[in-house]
Amino acid sequence: MTPGAPIKSSLYRPTLWAGVERVPGIILVMTTLLLVVACVMLSIWWLGLVAAVYGIGGWKFLRMVAESDPFFLRVLRQWLRRGSDRYLAVSNGR
Repeated sequence: MTPGAPIKSSLYRPTLWAGVERVPGIILVMTTLLLVVACVMLSIWWLGLVAAVYGIGGWKFLRMVAESDPFFLRVLRQWLRRGSDRYLAVSNGR
């Protein structure tokens, strides 16, 4: 008996970075750091608060989405490309 082809783990197990998908997590961290740098350079104290709320709130939101659907970024791209009408349930007449 010949063993079958190995299945890549990324097909059934998501690759998460601290509980969120990598791409949105990296984008969130980079924009938060941009806000922090702007706060330091411009000496605007409330911009630091905005950066903290944006970073913490965004991270919690991304973790919540990743817990409900770990592959949400891939599904979102397909949904935007094809449209939502392709995923409607169809009755088979029973």
